[in-house]
Amino acid sequence: MIRQKALNTQKVTLVLGWVLLAAFVLISTKAEAKSPNFYCETNFREYALTISAETVALKSNQTPSRGISSEVSTSTQKTTQGFNKYFTQYGHYHYVHIENQKKLSSDSDFLAVENSDGHKVIFPLNCITL
Repeated sequence: MIRQKALNTQKVTLVLGWVLLAAFVLISTKAEAKSPNFYCETNFREYALTISAETVALKSNQTPSRGISSEVSTSTQKTTQGFNKYFTQYGHYHYVHIENQKKLSSDSDFLAVENSDGHKVIFPLNCITL
C-alpha cells in the first residue's frame, strides 16, 4: 500500500515536471519568435525607416513625392545580438545593419544605399524600439 502510494506520487511528479518543461519551452519560443519593431532615421533625415520582422517601410526625402512611405519585403540575416536586412527600392539596393537590438547606437547601426553603378553611401541610423 505504501509502496503503491509512493509510486503514484512519483508518476504525478514526473508528469507535472514534463508539463512544466513543455510550458517553459513554449513560452521561451514564443518570446524569442516575436521580434521588436524599430523606427530609424538618418542624421539629416534623408531616410526614415520602420523596421518589422519581415518588412521595412522606407520614406526617402530624396524622391519627389508627398512623403509617402512604401513597405517592402526584406531578406533578413540574424546575427548574435542584431540583424541585417536587404531590400531593393527606388532602383537602389538597401542594406540595414543593427548591431545590437537591445542597445541601439548610431555608432554601429547604419543604412547603406547602393545605386546600379555601384556607388555606395552609408548613413548612421538613430533608432528607437516601438
